[in-house]
Amino acid sequence: MISVSVDDPDNKDAVLNFLREQGAEFDNLIANKEEGGFDAYNGVPLYQLYDRFGVMRYQFSPTPAGLENGEKLESMEERLKELLAE
Repeated sequence: MISVSVDDPDNKDAVLNFLREQGAEFDNLIANKEEGGFDAYNGVPLYQLYDRFGVMRYQFSPTPAGLENGEKLESMEERLKELLAE
């Protein structure tokens, strides 16, 4: 698991403080939009599940309309189990 912050990179300290306060114990990245990086599609939060080969298989959002393979957050656990079983 990783998280990707799409906040302004100049606010790096605020992002890192927030993650510490939340007890985030996984890799945390800050997107650099100027270098053509991460696109948050319809907004955040956005969750993506990848298979063992690094292929993005599912996307989840509280508002999934317009997302390719977009699903509601409630189905994430079921999809994760499916991927782990493959």
